[in-house]
Amino acid sequence: MVAETTPPSDGAEATGTPVAPAIRTAEEVEAEWANRMSQRDRAHNAEVETLRRQIADRDAADTRRREADEANRRASMSETEAAQDQIKSLNEQLAAERNGRAIDARKARYPNAAEVLGDPALVAADEEKLAALETRLTAGQTQAAPSQPPSLIDPNSSVRTSQAGQSQDPREKTVEQLKAELQQYSPEFIERVEEIRGRR
Repeated sequence: MVAETTPPSDGAEATGTPVAPAIRTAEEVEAEWANRMSQRDRAHNAEVETLRRQIADRDAADTRRREADEANRRASMSETEAAQDQIKSLNEQLAAERNGRAIDARKARYPNAAEVLGDPALVAADEEKLAALETRLTAGQTQAAPSQPPSLIDPNSSVRTSQAGQSQDPREKTVEQLKAELQQYSPEFIERVEEIRGRR
């Protein structure tokens, strides 16, 4: 009689001891993840390509349907209606071209107003109103960008005269004298000076 032998793993499961998983290297794990990601990317790209084909097919079908409808409409028209339809189409093209030229001309003549209003309002606006708006905007730009920097001296402030016996050189003045002079300024300015002195 031959004794049955069982694999060690079965014996380990029968006794309840866990089997240690095989240890893999970092390269093996990275290769496995790279393989999974490439498979996922391929599946995603295939799905995107399918959707693009479906959209292209639908657009082509819509174009063919519109062309067939237009051909049927023209076939059912009399010569007079076909001529009127062609005249209408040419008039629309001519109006669009004139509109574009008017927009370009007004943009060149009134660049600031064109930037503010936009194309539809630029065409609909009256020439006099556009000229007035352009003048106002141009004047606003010149006032906003003066050639000389603004003066830091308040023209409404009273002229300060030096007190008798007081030196004009600030390095020779005491802190109390400087504080007395600073009292003429705003309280916020004095607080800021005190704050700066406290940091030193």
